[in-house]
Amino acid sequence: MPAVPSTPLIHSVVPTIAKRPPEWGAVPRAVFGALVVFLAAQCGSAYAVPNNYVTATYDPAQQLITLTGDPGNNAVTVAWKNNTVTVTGTGLTRIGNALSSSTSVSFHTGSSVGITANLNGGNDSILINALRSSNVSLDLGDGNNFARLTYCNITTLSVIGGTGIDTFSKSATKLVNFPPDSSVEFFFPPQ
Repeated sequence: MPAVPSTPLIHSVVPTIAKRPPEWGAVPRAVFGALVVFLAAQCGSAYAVPNNYVTATYDPAQQLITLTGDPGNNAVTVAWKNNTVTVTGTGLTRIGNALSSSTSVSFHTGSSVGITANLNGGNDSILINALRSSNVSLDLGDGNNFARLTYCNITTLSVIGGTGIDTFSKSATKLVNFPPDSSVEFFFPPQ
């Protein structure tokens, strides 16, 4: 009977298989990541798949893009051009939907689209560029977060911060149909 490997060997094997062998081809990152976590748990390893994964989905019936972050430090850019919204992960952040995971995903949305983002924990940033939207709702979650709107035309905006130091800014952005000083809803809990 062959000897059972000790735990130190398991710790060295799991990170090695996390490199995703080329013969696996186009196995989606989410499926591969789940497999690595499962194998690590079965082997008693404390190895975890890296964070920095944001799920992006589009509901054409509601004309709504939903972004959901993980506990990691995520950085996302959302840009509208020619009736298409592209969600791009910057730095180590990957963007995924039900079919794939990559550095970006695009949705054909038409002339206006809503954005709902729940970035969860971590030090996250979201940059939204040239967006025409009836509704933008940003829940930045805990951590030191940054949100910026540039060249946007937005009817309703809600920004919610969590614990940590959060920064929000806008540049060349029009908030439509609101009297002065009431167009934006912010909630940042006391530190």
